[in-house]
Amino acid sequence: MKKNYDILHDLVQSLTKAEKRSISLNSQSEGKEKIYLKIFKCLEKQKEYNELELLSFFSGTDKKNQLGFAKNYLQNLILKNLRIFHSDLKANISCKNLIIEAEILYWKCQFKLAEKLLIRAQKIAQKHQFFLLLEEISYWQTRIVNATSKLEQFNPKLIHQNSKENIDKYLNILAYKELSKEIQLLISKSELVRDKNEEKIYENYLQHPLLIDISQAKSNEAIYTFYVIKSVLFRLLKKHQESKNYRIQLITFLEQNPYIIEENPILLITSIHNILMFSFVAQDEQLFNEYINKLKSYQFKMPREQANMFSTLSLFELGNYIEHKNYDKAVDFYENQIKLDEYLLKLVDIENEYLLHYNASLAYFYKKDFKKALKALNLFINNSSKKLRVDIRASAFILNVIIHYELNNTDTLPYLIKSTLSYLKTNKLYRNPDATFVNMFNTIPNEINHKAFHDFLIQKKKELIAAKTSSIIASDLSYIEWIDSKLKN
Repeated sequence: MKKNYDILHDLVQSLTKAEKRSISLNSQSEGKEKIYLKIFKCLEKQKEYNELELLSFFSGTDKKNQLGFAKNYLQNLILKNLRIFHSDLKANISCKNLIIEAEILYWKCQFKLAEKLLIRAQKIAQKHQFFLLLEEISYWQTRIVNATSKLEQFNPKLIHQNSKENIDKYLNILAYKELSKEIQLLISKSELVRDKNEEKIYENYLQHPLLIDISQAKSNEAIYTFYVIKSVLFRLLKKHQESKNYRIQLITFLEQNPYIIEENPILLITSIHNILMFSFVAQDEQLFNEYINKLKSYQFKMPREQANMFSTLSLFELGNYIEHKNYDKAVDFYENQIKLDEYLLKLVDIENEYLLHYNASLAYFYKKDFKKALKALNLFINNSSKKLRVDIRASAFILNVIIHYELNNTDTLPYLIKSTLSYLKTNKLYRNPDATFVNMFNTIPNEINHKAFHDFLIQKKKELIAAKTSSIIASDLSYIEWIDSKLKN
């Protein structure tokens, strides 16, 4: 975060032209221009936050306090305007607004209009399966019946039955969410099954009562979570065809219910992200092209949606160039499209931002531009959270060792080798091929001594072949290809 970061400045900078126009129109007043509007216009022009410029609008000894009050007023004004401007942005927002308006009308004894609004809210909530909102609507409908003494219209048995069904379906959603969180907690450590114990845990999850059959899922949200969990578990257990089937079924389910996509496009983006990930593992170019083009066919308008789409497209287009060894295109894409789109880049999930830098590092590495490879990799290593998946960080550490060797940073190498091997051991990722390859840099002869260097690499290549390098942690790297390139030179 920038040193001179300011929440209000960031909020003003995020506003669209239409949003700014709405705020200006709703804030117009006769006479002298209000201070908060001057601040608004000033913040709008500032590329970086400059408090001194804002303080110049005030006089006296307590300028800071005056500015604080004015900024607080402006922030509340912007939020109120955004609430009105986006009142129909999502079904969930529309439904909540109708309930709020009905509650206000209730307290004003405008019961007939309140009833109409609640009926509208009820239709939205039923379509989108907003079970908790249905409960709140039922609560206010009951209060209106009691207030107007329309007891002949009151059917307590029906209301109780509907309430029971809503709560039952919501509890079912919570059960799936709880199961999903348990599995995500395991995956957050590593997306690799690291030992037999972990494999057994994932196999047991597949036998969970909620995952035996899709009929156990009682709502669209539960069905979505069912498909996600099943596809993830099968992928972890390397049952790729089963995983692919559930991923495709999930996207089909979403496309059959377009209002779900409209309400939360990130569900679709994430689902396509997962099928694209599968296509990479399976090297299914036809599947990759089909779903990358499907994602590109969608248009999203809100920044959060756009940022998710941007990060998914960027990660996979960059990865696809690397996969096909089009390293020049990969570097050009990173430098001239990803890095230049500063607005969306700062909005993407932090993990995806770091993965973009990691993939860029790979592209530079394969182009033998080791200085730029190290620069991009440092953006990943120095900034990425320790909570980032350990398999990704392990791959980055191994790549870091190779790059420092290529740059002849011999003073740094012993520490990097030691810390990398320690990280692999600590996180249950220590495997023979990776350990053999990383340890190799401790004793590798100087390239000037051609025969010793050649013989050493031939021996290490034999050891790696015997150790089955298909099981390496750094799946983006080929240890044997690297050795072959050195032998060739």
